[in-house]
Amino acid sequence: MRYLLSSALFFLFCFVFSGCSGVTSSREERHKTELTLHKVRTEIEDLKHDLNTSDIELHILEGKLIDQEETISKLKEHLMESQTGKIEGLEQLFHSFNKKVANLEKKQEEILSDLRQLGSHANETTTALSQYKDKICEMEKVILLQNKKFEELAKLKKTLETLSQEVSKQESISYTVKEGDSLQKIAKSFSVSVEDLKKMNALKDDLIFSGQTLLIPAKSA
Repeated sequence: MRYLLSSALFFLFCFVFSGCSGVTSSREERHKTELTLHKVRTEIEDLKHDLNTSDIELHILEGKLIDQEETISKLKEHLMESQTGKIEGLEQLFHSFNKKVANLEKKQEEILSDLRQLGSHANETTTALSQYKDKICEMEKVILLQNKKFEELAKLKKTLETLSQEVSKQESISYTVKEGDSLQKIAKSFSVSVEDLKKMNALKDDLIFSGQTLLIPAKSA
């Protein structure tokens, strides 16, 4: 700010000196010179005002700085007093923390031991499951063989039934239906049941007609 004031004064001096050398100039130039001088004076006054304001602000800042230094000093003393108690509390917390860590280490060891036992049991279980799987595979093979045998037996049974029917047909008696005959009358005549008679001839109902050939089981004749 002071540097600006000195520059303005130097400018004013140079301007006045140059004005003196041109005394013979016109009135317009003199009027312009007066306006310029007035402007320069106004700027100088503004600079002085700004300089005074800056000095006041500087004194205020210095006062605040002193107050802050005193506050910081008091805070340091307060912190020093409180830190002692806090350090003691931290030491107690540290001892308590060490005890908790020791307990956690013991529990960790116990957990690791349990995990080892579980791992051993898991291995044994895996072995047992593998054995059971092998047994299941063997049982499945046996079941497949039994199913094949059952299928063969079913085929054999069906073949035997077919042969039995063929033998029965070969041993059966042939009878031609006459007018007025019925299944009940024919069955009674040959001492057979109506159901056996229908089964032998693959009849779905009791309807018969004259001239129809019926097979009568020979054993019932």
